[in-house]
Amino acid sequence: MADLTEHFSLTEFRCKDGTPTPPEAVENLEGTAEMLEALRARLAARYGRECALVVLSGYRSLAYNAKVGGASKSMHLVGRAADVTSPCYSPEQVQAVAFELQDEGLVGGVGVYQTFTHVDTGRTRTWKGGFTG
Repeated sequence: MADLTEHFSLTEFRCKDGTPTPPEAVENLEGTAEMLEALRARLAARYGRECALVVLSGYRSLAYNAKVGGASKSMHLVGRAADVTSPCYSPEQVQAVAFELQDEGLVGGVGVYQTFTHVDTGRTRTWKGGFTG
């Protein structure tokens, strides 16, 4: 199943509108998947159990990004971001660990949302949002 990293496949990051993922975005998604592996491993270590991270949104085409109200310069557009949730960890738990990894330089942006967490490989920044797409 996993073709980017041990736990993440390219299909998990595909644009929801069916747009093919451009090769340059695929290259970036490898780094995004590695970042998610670090997040997944730290969560398992912190909470004493292995559990999946579910990618809600990975790569987005320009049209799809606009449709869901994403930022005009979203890291999703180039495959450097993922919105994730977990069946075992709360959004607050995921966010706390994402902030730790951000402090260590392993995560760039962290977006805090009620039901999911945005993480990306861009510059260090944090925001709280109401976006749900």
